[in-house]
Amino acid sequence: VPTICPAGTDLALQVQMDLRELAPMLMQLAKLSGEEEMVENMEKIIPELNMNPTQLLAKMNVTVSIALDINTDENAQTNPLALISGANSIVRIDGLNWLWDTLGDKIIAESGVPMEKSEANGVITYTVPAEMRKDMMGYSPQLTIDKANGHIWISSKPEYLTACKTGENSLANSPEFKAAMEHLPAKGNSLMYLSKAMLKTAKSQYDSAAATNMFGDDFAKGKDIIDRLMIDVTESDKGWVIALSKDDNGLLLASRGPIGLQHANYLAPMLPALAFLGRATQDMEMHEEVPERQELRRKVE
Repeated sequence: VPTICPAGTDLALQVQMDLRELAPMLMQLAKLSGEEEMVENMEKIIPELNMNPTQLLAKMNVTVSIALDINTDENAQTNPLALISGANSIVRIDGLNWLWDTLGDKIIAESGVPMEKSEANGVITYTVPAEMRKDMMGYSPQLTIDKANGHIWISSKPEYLTACKTGENSLANSPEFKAAMEHLPAKGNSLMYLSKAMLKTAKSQYDSAAATNMFGDDFAKGKDIIDRLMIDVTESDKGWVIALSKDDNGLLLASRGPIGLQHANYLAPMLPALAFLGRATQDMEMHEEVPERQELRRKVE
């Protein structure tokens, strides 16, 4: 995702889901446990796809990349609507073009939106009609199916899609992103990045809303905790990154950001309430159980 979105992007998120090995595992577990019905269900044909769940899972290796660039100027520090004024967003899905070939037209038809369709050089574009875009604050959402490269794009504006597809002046090459990623894994399958500008804007928005009691009277009960969390969010001079990677020794989850052990102290006042809720839930479950099960639970405990 950092190579897709332009420099200045405030939120970059990438998640990979590889389910190709899941079906054999499920089938083996079902056979070992004698779940014949599950085995049969895994082999039943799904009419819409003309394949069974085993075949479907064998094709599921999907990567979803999301980029969001919000407005972080002076007006956006206190005005929620200013955040989305001029904002841009993009979603790219890799690995599902085969599914779109089967269900795409049906999805568009059932959406109820009279999308305008065009096709050129193996790229299919669905655009919201011009009369509907008049009330969309300058946005021109479109869906792009790039068959040659195996991408499905959902974009807020055609210009932002073009910027993402060129790969020029990318987030990956920006000083801000490089500083946030320092000493973190350079390769992996999942990533979340929040820019410093976005974190500061979020805190300013929070401060403004809290000062005007926008959250209501009950908010005061947890305000001290959230105040401290918001200070932590902005104390670093870098953005916030969480990365998931893999090496010969296993999985590595690495983070640079405001979440640390000190936050356990913030939750301390909540522990008695959580313990009470846990006991209350257990009492309710005991009350609903038949006497024989209650007695068995007591023996186990």
